Amino acid sequence: MNMTMIERAAKAVFDVDHPEAEEEEWENATAWYCTRARAAIEAIREPTPSMVGAATGVPIQSNVVSETYVLDDEATAIWQAMITAALEENGE
Repeated sequence: MNMTMIERAAKAVFDVDHPEAEEEEWENATAWYCTRARAAIEAIREPTPSMVGAATGVPIQSNVVSETYVLDDEATAIWQAMITAALEENGE
């Protein structure tokens, strides 16, 4: 089974908190850490202005136009769609 983005974030924090932990300890703590990872991911749904700025103007390829650029609203929508997808993953 693949780990979801929430599980990956939770495991990363668990590993920082418990660098010497056994797999069984992670299995027992997964729900607790996933709850907190979900909250953190939900908190970053709205990108900061610098995040939008980093994506704005990035060239993208399109079938309609040979080259176009990401706009502010598009960057925000893309980021939010990715966060929503991460929150809806089921790990299958």
